[in-house]
Amino acid sequence: MVIYNDSNKNLGNEADSGTQLEASEAVEFELNNFVNGYDAVKVIQQLIRSHEREIRRVCYDIHDGVAQTLIPVLHYLQIIENLPPERRHEYTNLILKARILVQQALGEARAVIEGLRLDDLGNLSLLDALQLELQRCKEEQGWAYEFEADEPDIPRDHQEKIYSILKEGLNNIRKHAAAKRVELHMKFLEDGSFEIVLRDWGIGIDPKKIKRNGKGGLGLIAMQERAQEIGATLELSSIKNQGTTIRLNLPVDKSE
Repeated sequence: MVIYNDSNKNLGNEADSGTQLEASEAVEFELNNFVNGYDAVKVIQQLIRSHEREIRRVCYDIHDGVAQTLIPVLHYLQIIENLPPERRHEYTNLILKARILVQQALGEARAVIEGLRLDDLGNLSLLDALQLELQRCKEEQGWAYEFEADEPDIPRDHQEKIYSILKEGLNNIRKHAAAKRVELHMKFLEDGSFEIVLRDWGIGIDPKKIKRNGKGGLGLIAMQERAQEIGATLELSSIKNQGTTIRLNLPVDKSE
């Protein structure tokens, strides 16, 4: 535990084949098997859906973040424009408010750009990548955090998906929770499954505000879909003014 404060196919060559015709037929047979077992159309459709989801997520982040922050800036500037000369002393306060909001909008825009980067681990381990992400949140958001984890003896692609899910979870906490404390625990359970629990002590989630088509916010939808891709289940629970908990459970086949 770490704590931080298809079998190969035997293609078999026919020894007495010897002719180009037989070789060509063998290649055609293998190619047909490959094509029949690989639904290219389905893969393309999945890629298109994934691309569309990312576009919707970016639009959602810009609408609820940058755009909403800039609306009062425009309002303040309109007030300044219409103030008579004798009220020039009021300019300073309004300009200060507008400047603060512009700085906030800039930070939100940078966060959206950061979210567009590939959520891969590169050369880092899952634990090291998460440690860096939590440390960044601490520096930028002032969070206190606890990170306790078993070494994740699971496939690398599963680790990539888990990293993406947790990054989205941390991003949601940053944007919506107003939290100062976060815990991330990752451990193997007695049944062999791998459980990840991300909890914050923020304001909780109002279901009326996050419902989108009866499925939840776009961030939560993306997390659910990534969990399904690796055969994991994802649950979210929240209590008003007591925070939110995201629980991810991944069955692990130790025979692999």
